[in-house]
Amino acid sequence: MVKKNFRKLINFFNYDIRKYPNFNYNKVNIFNLVIENFIIQHKDQPFYFIQVGAHDGLKNDPINKYIKKYNWHGILIEPQQDIFYKLKENYKEFSKNLIFENIAISSAKNEIELYRSKSGNKSTVASVRKNITKRQLKAGDKELHSVKVKCTSLNNLINKHSVIKIDLLQIDTEGYDFEVENLKPKIIHFEFGHLTPKECNDLVKYLSLHNYSIHWGGREGDSIAILEYEKA
Repeated sequence: MVKKNFRKLINFFNYDIRKYPNFNYNKVNIFNLVIENFIIQHKDQPFYFIQVGAHDGLKNDPINKYIKKYNWHGILIEPQQDIFYKLKENYKEFSKNLIFENIAISSAKNEIELYRSKSGNKSTVASVRKNITKRQLKAGDKELHSVKVKCTSLNNLINKHSVIKIDLLQIDTEGYDFEVENLKPKIIHFEFGHLTPKECNDLVKYLSLHNYSIHWGGREGDSIAILEYEKA
């Protein structure tokens, strides 16, 4: 009876309870499936991407192998200056196809403050939210330091480089500051694990309004939004 009433209560709020499988299984990487399928469908067309928060282009990077294998063209954005130099070095053999931008993305600010490890370790963790950096690094205030970085909007960057299409917008930072006025990415791969409930709701509304279908769990704590169609 208790279980039945609890299920009714959960269903009332549009939630569902399912038993988690108690056996080991291989997880399917949705991101790879989406990208490989897109490449097959558009094999005669050049692929263009924008990556926000590219870090050094190696550690935990979901698109490094595609950039190198398929000679993708695109823009790599990394606000941390020391990491930015490593990014350029790691992609030097492919630099003719790539644009590097040492800047942060924000449509509301000209400058932001990033919190990162004071020890200069190899972690990719750097956030505008101090509590997120502390939690991910399992560090205290004394183990962190902040750095101020300049910002520009994604639209400004698109106009600066005369971008005419975006096949993939890869976002490796928390938040969802990726409003694009006239040029919608076909695929948006983004982090959602650090979003607040309100930010998640706002994100879903924004993407749904712009004709995207959302697939949660694209890669570890990431998700994918796919453009379904363009409104006339």
